[in-house]
Amino acid sequence: NKILTQLVKRDNSNKIMTLWSHYIEKNYLENYLEKYGSLKESNQYKIFNVLSSNHNYHLNESIIEKYIDKPWCYKTLSRSPNIHWKFFKKHNQHPWSFKDILSHCQMDKEDQHEALQQIITSHITTNEEKEQFIYYLVSNQHIQWEIIQTILSLNNITINLEHLFIIISNKSAITLDIIENNIDYPWNYKRMSNHPNITSAFVYKYLDKDWDFNKLFFNIEMDYEFLGAMFKKLAIDG
Repeated sequence: NKILTQLVKRDNSNKIMTLWSHYIEKNYLENYLEKYGSLKESNQYKIFNVLSSNHNYHLNESIIEKYIDKPWCYKTLSRSPNIHWKFFKKHNQHPWSFKDILSHCQMDKEDQHEALQQIITSHITTNEEKEQFIYYLVSNQHIQWEIIQTILSLNNITINLEHLFIIISNKSAITLDIIENNIDYPWNYKRMSNHPNITSAFVYKYLDKDWDFNKLFFNIEMDYEFLGAMFKKLAIDG
C-alpha cells in the first residue's frame, strides 16, 4: 500500500508496472486507479497496457467500465476471461480483437449463437476467414454442444472436421455423456486425455482409442485393474 503510494507520487511507471504485473488485492486495484489520473499521459499508456493483461484476476467489468476511456490495450483486454460477450457489445466503439473475444470471453449459449451468426453474416467474406473465426469460437472454454451441432449443419462454410474435433475434445462444457452419445465423430483422444472431467471408467470402456497415457497418468485416478489393462495395451501397441 505505502510502496504503491510513493511510486505513484514519484511518477515511477516502470516500478508500478512491475508491481501490477504480480497478484494484487482488489481493494488496492480499485483505490489506486483513481491516482493514475495524476500521472503523465505517456505513463498512463504504459500502466494501462499492463493492467489490460489477464494476470490480475481482480480486473473485472465494473472496474474497466469505470475507467473505460483510459488508454487500455483493447486487443490484450479482449483476451480477459473475466469479461462477458455482452460487455464487449455494450462498448463496441472500442477497437477490440474479435478473434480474441471469441476465444476467451464469457459466453452463454445465446451469446454463442449470436457470435456464430455474426461470423456467418458479417463482412468476413471468404470461406477460409469464416472457417478460421469458427475455430476461434469453438476454442472458447464455454462452447456448447448445440453450437457445434449448428456448425456441423452449415452448408455454405466448409469445416475441417478433424481440426474442429481436435479443438473441442478437451472442453469442459463438452461432457463425457455428449462424447459417448456422439462417439462416431472424429474425436481426438490424445487431446481428450487432459479433459478436466475424464475418468478411468470412460478410458477403460474405450481403451482401444488413441489415448495419451502420459497425460492420463496426471489427470485421472487409476486402480490396479485399469493400470493392468493400460500396460497391456501399451505392450501390444509397442
